[in-house]
Amino acid sequence: RDVVRVVSPGTVLESSMLEQGVNNYLAAFAVENETAGLAYIDITTGEFRVTELGVDEVNAELHRLSPAEILISDSWKGALDLDQVSVSTLDKGTFSTDRGRSVLLEHFGVQSLEPFGCDEMPLGMGAAGAVLEYLDRSHKSVLALVSSLTAYATSTYMTLDPQTRRNLELFNSGRWGTGFNSLLSVLDFTKTPMGSRVLRRWVGQPLLRLDDLQIRQDCVEFFFSDLLRRERTRECLSRVADLERILGRNLIGRATPRDLLALKESLEAAVDLSSMFRGEDSNSVSRLNTLPSDWEDLISLINEAIEPDPQGDIGDGRVISHGYSDDLDHVRAAATDAKAFIAGLEQKERATTGIKPLKVGYNRVFGYYIEVSNSHLERVPDRYVRRQTLVNGERFITTELKEYESLVLNARERIQELEKDVYQQICGQVSKSAKPVGVLAKGLAEIDAVASLAEAAFRHGYVRPILSEDGPLEIKEGRHPIVEQMIPTGSFVSNDIYLNCDDVQLMLITGPNMSGKSTFIRQVGLIVLMAQIGSFVPAESASIGL
Repeated sequence: RDVVRVVSPGTVLESSMLEQGVNNYLAAFAVENETAGLAYIDITTGEFRVTELGVDEVNAELHRLSPAEILISDSWKGALDLDQVSVSTLDKGTFSTDRGRSVLLEHFGVQSLEPFGCDEMPLGMGAAGAVLEYLDRSHKSVLALVSSLTAYATSTYMTLDPQTRRNLELFNSGRWGTGFNSLLSVLDFTKTPMGSRVLRRWVGQPLLRLDDLQIRQDCVEFFFSDLLRRERTRECLSRVADLERILGRNLIGRATPRDLLALKESLEAAVDLSSMFRGEDSNSVSRLNTLPSDWEDLISLINEAIEPDPQGDIGDGRVISHGYSDDLDHVRAAATDAKAFIAGLEQKERATTGIKPLKVGYNRVFGYYIEVSNSHLERVPDRYVRRQTLVNGERFITTELKEYESLVLNARERIQELEKDVYQQICGQVSKSAKPVGVLAKGLAEIDAVASLAEAAFRHGYVRPILSEDGPLEIKEGRHPIVEQMIPTGSFVSNDIYLNCDDVQLMLITGPNMSGKSTFIRQVGLIVLMAQIGSFVPAESASIGL
């Protein structure tokens, strides 16, 4: 006996306890003077990231991540705004740089952390090492999901403090903080949970590099400009399951037969999607054309091995397809023959003994039996062996019945053993493709997010903004993206703004209460933010300096 798993908010794997379109992060941070190292992981998708930042930036980053659980040393608790977050305290030594480096090197089986980009992040290494140690203690098998570590810098994204996120209603709106009528709800037309998570991350991390933004804008333009292309893409994506989490469950032995069937259907959709854009010379689909596309073997494996409509648990004999395993088919046939004999035994014994009410039954305690009521006991033949006495009758067995019972029960145990073994072999073969499937999942998620932004632009009448490094902020006929969705179409009064860093640095807005001043201010902020996630914006035209 041993404790095999400790369940905590950051280590939940059960899909019924997780929100599909939201990451479930486990975060850890280490502090030294005015610098902090932050690491976070979503064990359901394998995403593992690390960074270093100023202590004063930690709260903003944690609010962006909204982790389900935070790992921290007792001595650092006061540095964080930890309301409504599950906190697990660890010994301070768990966060040390040397210990963290050692844990990371051992886990990834490497000699240097330089390829991961975190070798110059001593506090980040300490935090990342603490995450892996915590997972090792709570659920060792999930470490198989952690195959890479990505370092990032908060300086490459626009920093949004918690108050700004609330005021602009990026993810939640209104007094009760619901997800309806938020910016994300306006833009989210994704077809997959993976795409929804990517779009959520983009909204929380507006970009600061013009090149990256223009590439994303080009991708949105690619789908926005062609209705048929966009619809066909979205139709394919609607057949894609949550590949990231299916992969995770498979790697730790928790994938169900229906997970494998969903994987197969997703791969078929990915093949259709790839063929749709084959030959396109647009840079916007270069990522799509480089995604893994040779899935014939894996699709065939699942097609041949798994029943189209698997019933019951693995081991019940109704998961692995007939014809895939000769051994399993042979045992199934033997069990079927024995069951057929038992099913016909009742009619045979009635005819032989002349006892018309005679019944053949089964229970877990006594196995198969022949039941005769008290009024017919004098007609019971000598070959019947009494097994159980009832109020209204007797139950008997025969040598022949016990032999067939043994066949059925042994076959059931053998079927259970064989089907589980075969299923594990299939899952093992699927696991060998985990890396290319993971690459595919990330690519499809980004395509889904881009197509969602294009769909939102089409439905809401958005335009592509012109972006520059230090140009003016000029918006013509701008509209508030959330408010305009809450009132009748066309009734929002659009308006202009022009600001620059030279001679028009301020605008003074006056007017009575409830006249729309704060709506106008938030509208400008939201349009700028939308532009910096690569989205089109609600305006007739817009020129925006980053």
